[in-house]
Amino acid sequence: MRRKELFISRKAEFRTFVSILAITMIPVLGTIGIVVASMRPNLEELVPIRSSVDTYSLLKWSDLLREPLRTVHDYAGEPVRALGYMVESDRPTREGDWIQDFVLLPDAGSLLHPAHRFGDQMIGVHLEPEARIQFSNRALVWAWGMLRSIAGDPSGSSPLYSLQRARAEPADETVIPKYFK
Repeated sequence: MRRKELFISRKAEFRTFVSILAITMIPVLGTIGIVVASMRPNLEELVPIRSSVDTYSLLKWSDLLREPLRTVHDYAGEPVRALGYMVESDRPTREGDWIQDFVLLPDAGSLLHPAHRFGDQMIGVHLEPEARIQFSNRALVWAWGMLRSIAGDPSGSSPLYSLQRARAEPADETVIPKYFK
């Protein structure tokens, strides 16, 4: 007895192949698109073009790293101006709330991958009593005040620096090339 051979046209094969390709690629491309669209410039390795602005030293994030055998600039007790990304501190904060405390990071992460929180790459910002800023997660902001160093674990989840009696204002990415290279 002869078996019947199944005949599939080239057109049907091609449609099946394209369908399988689309089913597998759409989620992958969508994920890549979300990550790329939500990325912000990383400020960790930027170097200030000038040393200060309005009597405040411009912060170079890599100077805060507490690595063995590393000599870094000590900003402790100095008036510092830092550009970074606003994230909530230890208490939950809703988008749009007026706040006096937040954490500043050099990297915003993305919508699918939050920024790393290492103690020596976080600054707890504590605004002056009359100063407030509207919370916007992952927003680029300028913060300035007196920088204080805090003892702790550089790879821990608590900020090892704080800006006391600080001020803050929203910024946009156009300030990056004006102040950093």
